[in-house]
Amino acid sequence: MPYLIDSDVVIEHLADVEAATQLLEKLATDGIVVSIITFMKACQGVLRSPHPKSARKQFEAFLETARCFHFLSSVPNGVLSCGKPSINRASALKDELLIL
Repeated sequence: MPYLIDSDVVIEHLADVEAATQLLEKLATDGIVVSIITFMKACQGVLRSPHPKSARKQFEAFLETARCFHFLSSVPNGVLSCGKPSINRASALKDELLIL
């Protein structure tokens, strides 16, 4: 069964914290998933990074092993789906998002 990874672990991994990276490597054998909220938090970090190109490359490498759970509102009563998120889509939406 896959593990749902908290945003703190993803952010620490992207910041090259060895303990977070080791944990993700260990859990990856059973599968890892992130919520859409964790995905968007990490995207914001990539977009605001002083080195966005290298941050994006590192995040894309992480997404090679992780899936993203999201809610499909177009289906009656909604449904949880798991798929590969797109950083390009998140970047296009960032200006349209209202963050409270």
